[in-house]
Amino acid sequence: MKEMSINKEISKWILGWVLKSFIPLVLLGIAIGLFIIPSFVPKNQTLEQAITSCPYSRSEYEKDVFDCSNMANMMDDWLEEEYGYETFIVSWRSVDIIGGHAMVIVNGRFVEPTTKSIVWTFRTELYANLSTSVTIIDDAERLPNYGTEDWLREWSYPDRW
Repeated sequence: MKEMSINKEISKWILGWVLKSFIPLVLLGIAIGLFIIPSFVPKNQTLEQAITSCPYSRSEYEKDVFDCSNMANMMDDWLEEEYGYETFIVSWRSVDIIGGHAMVIVNGRFVEPTTKSIVWTFRTELYANLSTSVTIIDDAERLPNYGTEDWLREWSYPDRW
């Protein structure tokens, strides 16, 4: 009889503990669902819509004037400032040939700034046999040569928002 009483007490204690812990967790879950998570959903638009709304036209591409690096920096700033996405620019230069490329990484996806599209397959075969220098850039405005003529040519873009 005494064992049954002890088991009953333990069961009551466990039930009380679960209820005391469970209710705050449920309330926390509701708060996260109502207030915190929506703050990470940028302007009720999908990533694709945010990308295509970046204020430049693909037809504006002009090598060494307004090309992939300028477009990547504009897209990076646009997605961060206007939509709250965490973004990075990935830039690479080949030492074997003249040239390189810049893209934006957002939500683990590569965004091709010259076509304003998410790139599902990354064509590594284009760069597999080249000696390539890759740089991940959090903010082009923080690069050491910011404001110089070289930086302006490589990373600047028209002020459109």
